[in-house]
Amino acid sequence: MWPFIKPINLIRYLMVWRVNSSLVWQPNYLPVDISLTLGSIITNRLPVREAAPWRKALAPWNNYFNLSNPVKKGRKGKAPGKIRAVPNASWPLQSVIFSYPGKSTYGKGELIVWELKLLGESADHNLFLEYILPAIE
Repeated sequence: MWPFIKPINLIRYLMVWRVNSSLVWQPNYLPVDISLTLGSIITNRLPVREAAPWRKALAPWNNYFNLSNPVKKGRKGKAPGKIRAVPNASWPLQSVIFSYPGKSTYGKGELIVWELKLLGESADHNLFLEYILPAIE
């Protein structure tokens, strides 16, 4: 094997969600919404000490969307939820969320497919079972 190629730890999880309601609209960029939602759920489920890195990672989102008070207007008078540019924020895990191309509208029983990749030291199945899977459920 070539000396410049180094192996990396990688675990891929293919997520398939079945739509339960009559009509669902997919957001413009699904990985951003999945990341924000899962990050928030994981943060709320963890003890205070373990949640600190997650809260720090979500801080740019809180400032960007004004999540602490969603009734008020967001940054520069824009309504919360209007994305101009995604904040430079990442999970405390080495991960990638990838959504497969699909439709913008889904009906009851249709599938939404996306993938979660855990890399490096974060490529641990127990970590997935302990933190991420309960948040997805």
